[in-house]
Parts: sequence; structure tokens; C-alpha cells
Amino acid sequence: TSASSPAGSSSDDSGISSGEKTTSDSEKEGNKENTCPNQTKTVVQSNPFLNNCFAILDGEYPGLRNALRKRNWCEITITSNYRGEVNLEVLEKMVYSQIDRDPFIEDYILTASFSVVKWVVEAYHPGPLGCGVEEVGGEVTYEVIETALENIGKYLLFVKDCELDNPVVEKDVSGSVPRTWLGDVYKIVHGKAKFMLTTEEEVLGVYNECYAVLEAADPFVPQMKWDGTRNIWIVKPGARSRGRGILVLSSLDDILAFSRPTNMNWPEESRYVVQKYIERPLLIHGCKFDIRQWFAITDWQPLTIWMYRESYLRFCSRPFCLENLHESVHLNNYAVQKNYNMECPADELPKEKMWDSKTFKEYLESSGLYYAWEGIIYSGMRDILIATMLSSQEHCEPRPNSFELYGADFMLTEDCKPWLIEINNGPDLSHSTSVTARLVPQMFDDLVKGQ
Repeated sequence: TSASSPAGSSSDDSGISSGEKTTSDSEKEGNKENTCPNQTKTVVQSNPFLNNCFAILDGEYPGLRNALRKRNWCEITITSNYRGEVNLEVLEKMVYSQIDRDPFIEDYILTASFSVVKWVVEAYHPGPLGCGVEEVGGEVTYEVIETALENIGKYLLFVKDCELDNPVVEKDVSGSVPRTWLGDVYKIVHGKAKFMLTTEEEVLGVYNECYAVLEAADPFVPQMKWDGTRNIWIVKPGARSRGRGILVLSSLDDILAFSRPTNMNWPEESRYVVQKYIERPLLIHGCKFDIRQWFAITDWQPLTIWMYRESYLRFCSRPFCLENLHESVHLNNYAVQKNYNMECPADELPKEKMWDSKTFKEYLESSGLYYAWEGIIYSGMRDILIATMLSSQEHCEPRPNSFELYGADFMLTEDCKPWLIEINNGPDLSHSTSVTARLVPQMFDDLVKGQ
């Protein structure tokens, strides 16, 4: 899941600014102010089986299984004969697997529905000969759009009225999805197929329906406009770092196959994070980039965050292209990109594939975005980090007289709003380029002074 901040938010909105902390009056006395100008200090005051029903079935009973699934029951049958001793640890792993897998499939179908509906809106143009969405010999019928609109309508009903008993997409006994429908979606958004030829009036009617549902969904799906039309996802092994084992995929079968646990003991390397890919990021000279932002936590009660004033950008080696899912195009990790020659404009971007934030601010100003860094990007990253740490505060054990350094990775969308991609503990601090060779020692020095 990605997180975003409101456009145009500033330090005045939150009451927190550089070198200033927020705490209660009783705590103010005796607290030492931040003397390091490169840090922003922020002080914020502030069971897997719960709410789930489980069933163990002895036998096939497809009708019963289907009925239970539709009512959000989780089946935890281990074998066809469960009368022996039950391994509760294995049982719990199976529950987690199903609880995680089924909502993902539901979410995938929803984003696939948005993808094909957005494709119609973007491809349509008034005129004869299919209006951009149809062709003679078209392979796909408009039943695909009807199903997509139905899925989106159920979701909007869910978020508007909180009808938790009505799932967005009903799945059969095996948890499968309508493969024929997904296959037709793939033909449209991946294979460049078009719909069967009808009349100009019918096409206009379909377009109007699609446009109306996107307008209705916009307030409830903030990431929709950046999701694009290809329904691309990024799959990350949970226990690896530096881009190892990450794949960019678009097929549901491929994602499920790649992320399937290898054994029921669930070692760390069998856990995966699956995120919706931002298909319309802000690009610099046609290349994708992300921002590595350092921050430190010195206390969880009250939550105390130090955010470093400087950060750096990491560039991909090859121009951004959604039809090419190679890692050199989409993964910004330097450990990945160092293996490829720079194919983005050599006279515009450095061969070492990094900028510091000062260079980025100069680039923004040269593009007419004079206040984007302070007013949208930096303040947005700060607000996101505060919200993220608050959400995990109750799960973290306070440990006095210690601190931890983190590296947060953000992407920007075309409106310069930051979206949190991931947070790394123990971030890479090697002097891999001239940028990190300067920033890492400087950050360490400021980190010690700031404490």
C-alpha cells in the first residue's frame, strides 16, 4: 500500500518546523533544542484470529465451502483427515496465507476493472470507425466493461455505506477469479486488442458510463489516476534488500505463482510484499527516479522523529517504458542499476545515476516549480513519515538511551506529491557514488550532534 500527503501542505499546516519540537508543557522544561540545521525534529504525543470465523471440513462439500467463503469464513483444513493431532503453528500459517491471498485477488480484480475502464476513456475519440476503441474483427465484447463497471460499483457501495457483508468480488470455492474475463482484460490493456464494432452511438454510451464511474470513484480512490491502465504490480521478497529478487509483473497467475510460500514452516525468505505499481510517476529527462530520505527515531513514547534535511535521488539506467518490465527500467536500487550502462540522456543525467536534493531543487526551479520542494515534497514526506510511525507506535517497545536510523523511499507523481514505497531499517550507507560519499559522513556527523 502506498501513502500520499495532500498537495500544497506545509510546515505551517502541521505546526512543526525545522529545529522545533512539539510536546506537552510539562515536558518542555529541561528539553534541549535541536542545534543541527540539517535535521527536523518532531515529537508526537500520542491476535491473527480476531474477528474471523474458521472452519475445518472433512470431505469435499463444494457447496458448503462456497457458502462459507462468501460469508468471509476461512477454511483451515490441513488434510482430508484432521482427527489426529493438529499443529497450531502450521494452522496459523495457513490462515495467514488465505487471509492475505484472498484480499489481494479481490484488489487485483478491482484495479483490473479500473484499468480497462480508464483505457476506454483515454482511447475514445469522436468519429467513425470505432472511435478508437473498436475495430473490424475486434476480439472482445462489451461484457468486459459491464463486469468492470459492476465491480467498481460494488466497491463504491462498500466505501460509501460500509456494507462489509458485501464483498467487492465474489470468488468460487477455490478462491479463483473469472479467468475468461481477466483474459479479455489482458487482451485490451496488454495485447492492444479492441472491442467488436458497433455503432458510434453505442460507443458514446459506453464512454459516458466509464467516464461517469471514474468521476464518482475519484474521491474514494486517490491513487487511481496514477495507476495507469496496465495493472502492473511489484513483488518483493520480504527478507531481502538492495533490490534482490524483486519482479515487476502484471499477470495475476504470475504474481500468485511467484509469491507462493515454498514450505509450510514459512521461513522469512518465503514472505512477499505485493504493491500496486505507480504507472505514472514524475520523470526526469524520461527516466524514473526515487528519493531516499533518512530519518531517526530517538524515542517511541513520546514519538520523537529526526528527519534529515538533505536526501538523494536514484535514477534508473534506461528510459521509462511500461511495455518493458526489465529491472533496469523500473528498479531504482543502486545495487541493481550499477550493473547497467546509463542509456538515459547522458548530457542531462550523471553516469553514477544519483543527484543530491540540492541539484533536484535547482532542476525544479528551472522547470518553474519554485516552491515544490519545500511546499509539497519535503513537507509531504514529513507528514507521511509521522503518520506511518504513529500507526506502528503501539507495536514498538520503548528503549531508552538509544536510537535507530531508517531510510524511507519515496516516489513522486506528476503533481510532485510524494508516495511512500518502503521504509528500510539498516539502510545502505556505503560511499557508492560521489553523492553518498559526501552525504553519508555529513549525515553521521549531524546525527551525533543532533542527539
